[in-house]
Amino acid sequence: QQFFPQLGAQAMGLLKMRQRHQPFAFEEWLDSLLDELAMHLMLSKPLLLVLDDYHLAQGPVLDRCLQFLLNHLPAGLVVMVTSRQRPDWHLARLRLTRQLLEINEQDLRLTHAESMAVLGRHSGSLDSE
Repeated sequence: QQFFPQLGAQAMGLLKMRQRHQPFAFEEWLDSLLDELAMHLMLSKPLLLVLDDYHLAQGPVLDRCLQFLLNHLPAGLVVMVTSRQRPDWHLARLRLTRQLLEINEQDLRLTHAESMAVLGRHSGSLDSE
């Protein structure tokens, strides 16, 4: 909202028009939001959307919304998701087209030598014990 104050106005209008007893058509709502976002991205620099601690909000409806978002990303939008649990998304197409970079705990794990080097840089010389 700070960079695009009007972003989401059309999508919010769809939410307000929806009657409480109607099922939530998230695809239509997300489509509207993505159209607005694509228009803004044509006029600006690329945008990084960070969803931190996704595991805290994760659920079937949110998973479906994010899956839809990832399948319909507008040009210029990069999504970064951090989570302690792997979301249940189908990402094969993104992997095949090299549009997905997945970093897991194995990738982040330091060897003993790397750990010692980091600690040594920040606390002086350490012996190997």
